[in-house]
Amino acid sequence: MQHKRYSIHFTLVTIIILVLQLVSATTIQLSYGLESPSFLQTKGNLIVDGKGTTIRLRGTNFMGYEFGTFQSHTYLDYQKIASLGFNIVRLPIAWSFIEPKRGRYDDSYLKYVDRDVAWAKSLNMYIVLDMHQYLWSNRFNQYGNGMPSWMVANYPADDSGRLSSITNFWSNSTLRNGFKRMWQYVASRYKNEPTIIGYDILNEPSAGRLNLDNFIATVLPKFYQETITAIRMVDSKHIIFYKPPLEAQHRQVKLSASKIVFAPHFYFLALGTSYDGPLSTLEWALNSQTQGMTIPVWIGEFGIDTKTQNYQNWIKDTLGLFNKYNVGWAYWTYWKDDNITMGLAHSDGTLRMEITNLLSL
Repeated sequence: MQHKRYSIHFTLVTIIILVLQLVSATTIQLSYGLESPSFLQTKGNLIVDGKGTTIRLRGTNFMGYEFGTFQSHTYLDYQKIASLGFNIVRLPIAWSFIEPKRGRYDDSYLKYVDRDVAWAKSLNMYIVLDMHQYLWSNRFNQYGNGMPSWMVANYPADDSGRLSSITNFWSNSTLRNGFKRMWQYVASRYKNEPTIIGYDILNEPSAGRLNLDNFIATVLPKFYQETITAIRMVDSKHIIFYKPPLEAQHRQVKLSASKIVFAPHFYFLALGTSYDGPLSTLEWALNSQTQGMTIPVWIGEFGIDTKTQNYQNWIKDTLGLFNKYNVGWAYWTYWKDDNITMGLAHSDGTLRMEITNLLSL
């Protein structure tokens, strides 16, 4: 980058323009690999930087792009996230927007991701790209997201149709190959961007109607290995994150691959009306996720609704265990909505201090 010598006699208009160029979503540009830190790596059960220094990733998810609210993210949001001491954002995106028509990728969708990456980079934060799905598709539930409409259109728009679509995906090599090609498209775009530390293959994969034990032992590892191989064909630099099935987040899935991170979710004892322990149950769950793992373990999601009685104790107990087991984490979720009471911000954008005071570093 060429450095220019400017006169000190700036006009007020010129100063305003320069400031806007620094913070505007439309003017921040990605400079792939030029000014960013080195790519993060894995070393045993640690995540390290280019100098071998251990990096503990703690932060938040930032939802929105997976269900199409493209203007919901701002630079100010990233500043608030950084103010909490966080160094990572897990950014949910969705196949449905990347490939809205079969075989045709929408480059304009990933420009929103580019914008978030630039914001994170300017604040010395990292991003994990999470290929998200929740309830598989909005065809089956108004809150669903993830899978493209062309993939699910022939199924009944109910939970039975959802289970049928999921089950078919695992046995349909044509669909799985399409999923791999989509990831190759994404990875090709970001292969030289170290602000993105890695790719989370698929959020909360469900077994559908398949036998759960066989799904964990055979179907899911095969899917992960195939997808990792496909991504590595275009990008060998990034870490790849993967997780156990939705139905068994306490179960381990072990793979034979390099530069991978096991990233289960942690909602144990958090989904009831009250948290009353015992702490030993939480520790059993985390121990089940981490024991014997020879690769890094990173909690890709955890969180609790503030309407839950004693939610503060759950957060304190859970963070205490994460510290004890030396695992990083990403809270679910940063979002600006008073109606989502596990979100980190109010509708007006102010932080929800009753949660952030417990999480801040």
